[in-house]
Amino acid sequence: MSAETRRKSPIWEYFEVTEDARFARCKACKMKISRGGQTTKTFNTTNLQHHLRTRHQDRSAAYERAIEEEKVKAKDRKQTKAYACFLQQSLLDVRKWDINNSRAQRVHQLIAEMIALDSQPLSIVNDVGFTRLLRELEPRYSLPSRRYITETVLPKVYEEVRSGVRKQVDGVSFFSFTTDGWTSDDGIANFLSLTAHYR
Repeated sequence: MSAETRRKSPIWEYFEVTEDARFARCKACKMKISRGGQTTKTFNTTNLQHHLRTRHQDRSAAYERAIEEEKVKAKDRKQTKAYACFLQQSLLDVRKWDINNSRAQRVHQLIAEMIALDSQPLSIVNDVGFTRLLRELEPRYSLPSRRYITETVLPKVYEEVRSGVRKQVDGVSFFSFTTDGWTSDDGIANFLSLTAHYR
């Protein structure tokens, strides 16, 4: 602890360091008191406090009050700092993710996969219910436009699936394909499936 830091202690209202730094002089009675050590690192205020308690009770009481006030101030500073950190974290928690944020990108991908797996229309990203659901689940996430999903996200998902399929069939010698076609119950949508068997 530096001399500057020590002098911030309330004890230095009642003492001053002598020419020999191992001692402090009482401002009231001019008595020299040992600082309890031989070097700066080992100095302490125990002897100085004892001197106040035994020789200057009024000053000792004032010193104790100052110490208590310092503790209260330190506690207040700690609480203020903790509250400031809490507010900062709260602001971060509600700040919208950038469209390129890694977590946002993961949600983009999952939405594109959902559209493909569940045969959902791309317009789902404009549906009120869907947007409300996502806003409730993750307020920091901003649902991208249909165009962004179509032109940016889906091609990435396609390439990942394509790459995965290529790895699975790489080196396969024989394939057998079956296909099927059908129409939805309402007669609006037509479907065509292709199944590959290989070994």
